[in-house]
Amino acid sequence: VSYQLSVRRGALDYRLKTGLDMDFQNDRRQRFAYRNITSGDLTAYVQDTLALDQVETFQSTGVYLLQEFRFGKRWLVSAGGRFDHLDLAASDRFLKNGDQSGGNTFDQVNPMLGMHYSIRENAAVYINFGTSFETPTLNELGNNPAGTGGFNAGLLPQRARSAEIGAKGYFLKKTRFDMALFHIETDNDIVPYQIEGQTGKTFFRNAGVTTRDGIELGLTQEITHAFTIFYTHTFSKFRYKKYETNGTVFDGRTLPGIPSSYGQLELRYTPSRRWFATVQGRYISKVFADDANAAFATAYTLLNLRTGYVFTFKSFQAEPFIGVNNATGSRYMANVQINAQSGRYFEPGPLQYFFGGVKFRLSGE
Repeated sequence: VSYQLSVRRGALDYRLKTGLDMDFQNDRRQRFAYRNITSGDLTAYVQDTLALDQVETFQSTGVYLLQEFRFGKRWLVSAGGRFDHLDLAASDRFLKNGDQSGGNTFDQVNPMLGMHYSIRENAAVYINFGTSFETPTLNELGNNPAGTGGFNAGLLPQRARSAEIGAKGYFLKKTRFDMALFHIETDNDIVPYQIEGQTGKTFFRNAGVTTRDGIELGLTQEITHAFTIFYTHTFSKFRYKKYETNGTVFDGRTLPGIPSSYGQLELRYTPSRRWFATVQGRYISKVFADDANAAFATAYTLLNLRTGYVFTFKSFQAEPFIGVNNATGSRYMANVQINAQSGRYFEPGPLQYFFGGVKFRLSGE
């Protein structure tokens, strides 16, 4: 539910937007013990008795307010905030080991302030400040390292304070640019980990304080009517500022699972409204796999190709396309299991991957 109001008085243009969000989620979580059955030379891992049975609920109510003050043609100031009320609960249905039902309630206010200044008609600079609040998901809470039902009582919501300054717009008419510098400081950052003897099952804990600093760049250049280049790149420095667990201090270590450099360059060829072809290159730098930064996936580059054609029949369109991802057959790690046990951090990505299909569109005209 939302409401909007606009008022204009001389050089001042005022806009107000307010609303109410409500969400509800209900999950039935069951977990079973497993056992090995051996027959001759064959061993099967089969489901055995029920070990956990609980109903998990998530209810949230959020009220937000956003105000925009436009002064003349150049200045725009935004101010607002959001209040959230959240209820999380677990109702234990498996009572053989006692009743582990429980839950928690959270109330949080998050303000924001932003300023936008138009240097000229198609270029501007801006700055934003704000805070945010994120509760653990039901899945994160439901994986209880104590081995019992209920929620992981030690897992807290994470809170963050952020600042961003940037510029965006056009120059020389055919070049669009975007640039932003950001700083985020987070309390109780939620970190995944695994426990020895329970390989493959992920639990979650809080880090004390983390900092995230970075710069995001974007450039779109129309070379000719048919050729356009798109380029984006993010450089980041994400660190644990205060983090100690099980007697080990990780202050100053890089956050695992996040590359410090990620870039994408794409050349798009569209000689007509019907035929298109794209060449895309992606670069991902080294990614650490654990809090100690002892294990990491090496950097890699991927080359992806795609082409297609659009057939139009009155209000009906058909778009057959084909392509290949990782055209050069690079070897890389597509996914990293953070803080995994037994060295099982990495999941390799596919080599050359060919694909094709047809998209259909039907307009109402």
